[in-house]
Amino acid sequence: MAFWIAGLSGAGYAWAEEKLETDGFWAGGDIGAGFLHRSLAEDDTKLFLGIKGGYTLHPQLWTGLELSGWLIEASDNNNSFKGQGIRQVFWINRFYPGAVGGFFAKAGGGYVTHWNNKLPGRRREDGWGIVLGVGYDLALSKDFAITPIISYSHGKTSEFEHNVLTLSLGITLQ
Repeated sequence: MAFWIAGLSGAGYAWAEEKLETDGFWAGGDIGAGFLHRSLAEDDTKLFLGIKGGYTLHPQLWTGLELSGWLIEASDNNNSFKGQGIRQVFWINRFYPGAVGGFFAKAGGGYVTHWNNKLPGRRREDGWGIVLGVGYDLALSKDFAITPIISYSHGKTSEFEHNVLTLSLGITLQ
Protein backbone atom coordinates (compact mmCIF):
# COMPACT_ATOMS: atom_id res chain seq x y z
CA MET A 1 0.00 0.00 0.00
CA ALA A 2 2.79 2.42 0.88
CA PHE A 3 4.33 1.66 -2.54
CA TRP A 4 1.14 2.87 -4.31
CA ILE A 5 0.87 6.01 -2.19
CA ALA A 6 4.53 6.86 -2.85
CA GLY A 7 4.03 6.14 -6.55
CA LEU A 8 0.94 8.32 -6.82
CA SER A 9 2.53 11.19 -4.94
CA GLY A 10 5.59 10.91 -7.19
CA ALA A 11 3.35 10.90 -10.26
CA GLY A 12 1.62 14.04 -8.95
CA TYR A 13 5.01 15.68 -8.54
CA ALA A 14 6.00 14.69 -12.08
CA TRP A 15 2.76 16.16 -13.46
CA ALA A 16 3.32 19.35 -11.49
CA GLU A 17 6.65 19.81 -13.28
CA GLU A 18 5.01 19.77 -16.71
CA LYS A 19 3.10 22.76 -18.05
CA LEU A 20 1.06 22.99 -21.23
CA GLU A 21 2.31 25.34 -23.91
CA THR A 22 -0.26 28.10 -24.00
CA ASP A 23 -0.10 29.54 -27.47
CA GLY A 24 -1.61 28.70 -30.83
CA PHE A 25 -4.28 26.16 -31.62
CA TRP A 26 -5.63 23.58 -29.16
CA ALA A 27 -7.93 20.57 -29.47
CA GLY A 28 -9.41 17.86 -27.30
CA GLY A 29 -12.03 15.25 -26.68
CA ASP A 30 -14.15 14.18 -23.70
CA ILE A 31 -16.06 11.10 -22.58
CA GLY A 32 -18.16 10.82 -19.47
CA ALA A 33 -21.57 10.52 -17.87
CA GLY A 34 -24.31 13.11 -17.81
CA PHE A 35 -26.92 13.16 -15.06
CA LEU A 36 -29.80 14.24 -17.27
CA HIS A 37 -33.08 15.89 -16.26
CA ARG A 38 -35.48 16.50 -19.16
CA SER A 39 -38.92 18.00 -19.30
CA LEU A 40 -41.55 15.40 -20.19
CA ALA A 41 -39.22 12.53 -19.15
CA GLU A 42 -37.64 10.85 -16.15
CA ASP A 43 -34.16 11.67 -14.84
CA ASP A 44 -31.41 9.40 -16.08
CA THR A 45 -27.64 9.00 -16.49
CA LYS A 46 -26.44 8.94 -20.11
CA LEU A 47 -23.22 8.66 -22.09
CA PHE A 48 -21.55 11.98 -22.92
CA LEU A 49 -19.14 12.53 -25.83
CA GLY A 50 -17.54 15.74 -27.01
CA ILE A 51 -14.83 17.15 -29.25
CA LYS A 52 -13.50 20.68 -29.12
CA GLY A 53 -10.89 22.93 -30.55
CA GLY A 54 -9.90 26.53 -30.82
CA TYR A 55 -7.21 29.13 -30.38
CA THR A 56 -5.32 30.49 -27.38
CA LEU A 57 -5.94 34.24 -27.33
CA HIS A 58 -3.81 34.70 -24.20
CA PRO A 59 -2.17 32.13 -21.90
CA GLN A 60 -5.12 32.62 -19.55
CA LEU A 61 -7.92 32.74 -22.18
CA TRP A 62 -8.65 29.98 -24.66
CA THR A 63 -11.63 30.15 -27.03
CA GLY A 64 -13.18 27.74 -29.51
CA LEU A 65 -16.02 25.43 -30.54
CA GLU A 66 -17.32 22.41 -28.67
CA LEU A 67 -19.46 19.74 -30.35
CA SER A 68 -20.98 17.47 -27.73
CA GLY A 69 -24.03 15.53 -26.69
CA TRP A 70 -25.74 12.78 -24.76
CA LEU A 71 -27.08 9.55 -26.20
CA ILE A 72 -30.44 8.89 -24.56
CA GLU A 73 -31.34 5.82 -26.67
CA ALA A 74 -29.28 4.22 -29.45
CA SER A 75 -30.81 4.07 -32.92
CA ASP A 76 -31.63 0.67 -34.38
CA ASN A 77 -31.66 -0.06 -38.13
CA ASN A 78 -34.28 -2.80 -37.54
CA ASN A 79 -36.61 -0.47 -35.61
CA SER A 80 -37.04 3.04 -37.00
CA PHE A 81 -38.80 4.16 -33.79
CA LYS A 82 -35.66 3.73 -31.65
CA GLY A 83 -33.18 6.50 -31.03
CA GLN A 84 -33.01 9.74 -29.10
CA GLY A 85 -30.34 12.21 -28.08
CA ILE A 86 -29.23 15.77 -27.45
CA ARG A 87 -26.54 17.59 -29.47
CA GLN A 88 -24.83 20.90 -28.76
CA VAL A 89 -22.67 23.21 -30.83
CA PHE A 90 -21.30 25.78 -28.38
CA TRP A 91 -18.83 28.62 -28.54
CA ILE A 92 -16.78 28.15 -25.35
CA ASN A 93 -14.15 30.05 -23.43
CA ARG A 94 -11.70 28.65 -20.91
CA PHE A 95 -10.46 31.09 -18.28
CA TYR A 96 -7.25 30.13 -16.43
CA PRO A 97 -7.18 32.43 -13.36
CA GLY A 98 -3.58 31.64 -12.39
CA ALA A 99 -0.52 32.23 -14.54
CA VAL A 100 0.64 28.74 -13.52
CA GLY A 101 -1.42 25.64 -12.86
CA GLY A 102 -4.02 23.92 -14.94
CA PHE A 103 -7.25 24.98 -13.17
CA PHE A 104 -9.80 26.64 -15.47
CA ALA A 105 -13.41 27.79 -15.59
CA LYS A 106 -15.42 27.13 -18.74
CA ALA A 107 -18.39 29.12 -20.05
CA GLY A 108 -20.20 29.12 -23.36
CA GLY A 109 -23.40 28.87 -25.26
CA GLY A 110 -24.97 28.20 -28.60
CA TYR A 111 -27.14 25.82 -30.58
CA VAL A 112 -28.95 22.76 -29.11
CA THR A 113 -30.82 19.97 -30.90
CA HIS A 114 -33.03 17.33 -29.31
CA TRP A 115 -33.71 14.50 -31.77
CA ASN A 116 -36.23 11.72 -31.27
CA ASN A 117 -37.17 8.82 -33.56
CA LYS A 118 -39.99 7.58 -31.30
CA LEU A 119 -42.54 9.98 -32.71
CA PRO A 120 -43.96 9.42 -36.22
CA GLY A 121 -41.20 10.33 -38.62
CA ARG A 122 -37.90 11.64 -37.38
CA ARG A 123 -38.54 14.59 -35.10
CA ARG A 124 -36.00 17.29 -34.28
CA GLU A 125 -36.35 20.32 -32.02
CA ASP A 126 -33.77 23.12 -32.21
CA GLY A 127 -33.02 25.78 -29.63
CA TRP A 128 -30.36 27.49 -27.52
CA GLY A 129 -28.33 26.54 -24.48
CA ILE A 130 -25.50 27.39 -22.11
CA VAL A 131 -22.67 25.54 -20.37
CA LEU A 132 -20.69 26.40 -17.22
CA GLY A 133 -17.96 24.25 -15.74
CA VAL A 134 -14.58 23.81 -14.11
CA GLY A 135 -11.69 21.55 -14.96
CA TYR A 136 -8.01 20.92 -14.54
CA ASP A 137 -5.32 20.19 -17.16
CA LEU A 138 -2.96 17.58 -15.70
CA ALA A 139 -0.07 18.18 -18.09
CA LEU A 140 1.83 15.03 -19.04
CA SER A 141 4.01 16.97 -21.49
CA LYS A 142 4.14 20.50 -22.89
CA ASP A 143 1.48 19.63 -25.50
CA PHE A 144 -0.66 16.86 -23.89
CA ALA A 145 -2.86 16.82 -20.79
CA ILE A 146 -5.47 14.62 -19.14
CA THR A 147 -8.40 16.88 -18.27
CA PRO A 148 -11.14 16.03 -15.75
CA ILE A 149 -14.13 18.38 -16.09
CA ILE A 150 -17.43 18.89 -14.28
CA SER A 151 -20.00 21.03 -16.06
CA TYR A 152 -23.63 22.11 -15.99
CA SER A 153 -25.56 22.50 -19.24
CA HIS A 154 -29.01 23.88 -19.88
CA GLY A 155 -30.85 23.76 -23.18
CA LYS A 156 -34.30 24.77 -24.33
CA THR A 157 -36.13 24.05 -27.56
CA SER A 158 -39.72 24.88 -28.43
CA GLU A 159 -41.04 21.74 -26.66
CA PHE A 160 -38.16 20.28 -24.65
CA GLU A 161 -35.89 21.51 -21.90
CA HIS A 162 -32.90 19.77 -20.31
CA ASN A 163 -30.51 20.30 -17.42
CA VAL A 164 -27.41 18.14 -17.22
CA LEU A 165 -24.59 17.76 -14.71
CA THR A 166 -21.74 16.07 -16.60
CA LEU A 167 -18.59 14.44 -15.25
CA SER A 168 -16.08 13.77 -18.00
CA LEU A 169 -12.47 12.90 -18.59
CA GLY A 170 -10.78 14.30 -21.62
CA ILE A 171 -7.53 14.94 -23.36
CA THR A 172 -6.22 18.34 -24.29
CA LEU A 173 -3.66 18.84 -27.05
CA GLN A 174 -1.85 22.15 -27.40
